[in-house]
Amino acid sequence: MTLGVIRCLYCTAETRLSNSNRVNNTPGGLAAIWADQNTRDALFDSMQRKEVYATSGTRIRLKFSVNFESQQETHPMGSTVKADMDNRPEFSIVAQKDPLEGPLHKVQLIKGWTSNGIALERVLDIYCSQSCSDEVFKVDLKTCEIDQQQGEDEIKVSWTDETYKPEQNAFYYVRVLQVPTCRWSTYDSIALGIQPPDDIPATVTEMAWSSPIWIDSANE
Repeated sequence: MTLGVIRCLYCTAETRLSNSNRVNNTPGGLAAIWADQNTRDALFDSMQRKEVYATSGTRIRLKFSVNFESQQETHPMGSTVKADMDNRPEFSIVAQKDPLEGPLHKVQLIKGWTSNGIALERVLDIYCSQSCSDEVFKVDLKTCEIDQQQGEDEIKVSWTDETYKPEQNAFYYVRVLQVPTCRWSTYDSIALGIQPPDDIPATVTEMAWSSPIWIDSANE
């Protein structure tokens, strides 16, 4: 039997900032489940369907689904769908910000597929607020106040894969990124009245990412 230890559960700001592992340490993430009911059975059914997503710690709401023009059914994240020979897949993404956190910046779609036995992957910015670059968003490192005029509270976007090949196996998932906000070490520094450490990032980009949707080759 191995006993786990929770380090720094009651640590002070001074202790956290003096920790040699502070470069890599960030607060724990969250797992989210889309379920019809808040019951044990419904939650486990959703997990088995993989209708789940994760965040880096913020409470972003995220929905991700696909449908083909010739099909009436919409398939949520976690689904495995047979490729359609005549129609391209159309993906729908709906994301809402955490009410207590920064606005949303952009939506990225990640596509993976195989070609001649080689695994390939592509990251696409399919929606950006103001600019796809983080540099347009300014963070006040003296107060860490979040400018709610930056970014967006909600993003709804549809995307069709114009490079779709029905004979290929492929997967798709999305990432939703917030505008940059202060890292925990910067908040601690402000509380102590000192300058943030200059050897670690002062800001962080929180995000949510969906379960994949798999599209099986029409030839299989």
